[in-house]
Amino acid sequence: WREFDATPTGADAVSPASEAVLAAQEFMMDRALDGLDDERSGTVDLYFVGFAPDSRRPGFAADVDTAQRTMDERWNTSGRSVVLVNSPLTVAERPFASITHLRQVLLEIGDIIDPDEDVVMLYLTGSSTAGHALAAVHPPLELAALSPQGLRQLLDAAGIRWSIIVVSTCEAGTWVDALQDDETAVIASSSADVKGSDCAGGIRPSAFGDVFFGSAMRQRGTGEMVRFA
Repeated sequence: WREFDATPTGADAVSPASEAVLAAQEFMMDRALDGLDDERSGTVDLYFVGFAPDSRRPGFAADVDTAQRTMDERWNTSGRSVVLVNSPLTVAERPFASITHLRQVLLEIGDIIDPDEDVVMLYLTGSSTAGHALAAVHPPLELAALSPQGLRQLLDAAGIRWSIIVVSTCEAGTWVDALQDDETAVIASSSADVKGSDCAGGIRPSAFGDVFFGSAMRQRGTGEMVRFA
């Protein structure tokens, strides 16, 4: 991991576990949740959540940023999108990607949407654990990895019915069986038995994220986002 280590050192280093950063995190989460627009009655509103919990590679943060720009500009999620990201460069600027924060975001979205007509898209990007969970790394914090089963519990607890889950990680296809049903579509960057070429991350967005969000989802021929069944 040393090749792409972007952790600040010396006098400029700021610990994610410092009191000042943790206080700022609470403020940033409140601001992010308060900034979410309510759903519009009679309109199928799309909400977007980006989640990049591995701070070891700057490419993961770039992935969710690219995705959010595309969704806001092409799919009208501006005011209805939130990105949670772990990066040593933004500890006092952006909400951490933790299960606790993800739960807060999904519960807030669940409260403001019409579950019968609105859709929530999640983009999960990062490396994976031996058990195929999404690794959460942000030292010195000890964060829990996000498993497909854990995400299902979060969605159910929030009362979110219609969802699109895009997963970019190692053996991403393992998330499909655990999450896909008549009301949940899962798009994986690789099959369950393939370790994607860029699932360990890098300094730029992943090849999958660049193609899917940077190109395909920007095409006018992609069509309208509609409810799936």
